[in-house]
Amino acid sequence: MSERKKNIASGIFFLVFAIALYAGSFSIVLTTADVMGPQFFPRTIAIFTAILAVVQIAMAWKKTPDEEKAEAEGEKEGKTEKLAINAVATLAILFLYAVLVDAIGFIIMTALYLFCQISLLLSKEALKSKKTLVVTGLVSVLTPVFIYYLFYYAFSIFLPTGILG
Repeated sequence: MSERKKNIASGIFFLVFAIALYAGSFSIVLTTADVMGPQFFPRTIAIFTAILAVVQIAMAWKKTPDEEKAEAEGEKEGKTEKLAINAVATLAILFLYAVLVDAIGFIIMTALYLFCQISLLLSKEALKSKKTLVVTGLVSVLTPVFIYYLFYYAFSIFLPTGILG
């Protein structure tokens, strides 16, 4: 199957997933008098997923056969191996995150997870740059802190504090 067809198929899959998630959010029982309620987060994720899926389908759809052929010729055999290693590494760090987030805490574990995940996705050249590492570190630390305080103060949802609590 060509790369274009794979991108269209995965876009359709995620679009159907987003629709199912949005439809499933109607079955969530409203137990609080919050302005947003427990349905807000699943619906927001469903909408963002649907938007990204439509963008992916549109980008793959408008790709010309010449562009697709040029991409196929430029691929290397080692790329598949690297993707497999990255996929296994991603699953491993997600598993560690899930196991340790309650004990260590949301902020620390999310910062570590983000740093590791971003590092996996960066190219070797980018990893050699000190500027890239500083930006990655800042994003990895500031993002979970922002999310923690957003959930705490805006949504009154308490995330695991772990050793910081």
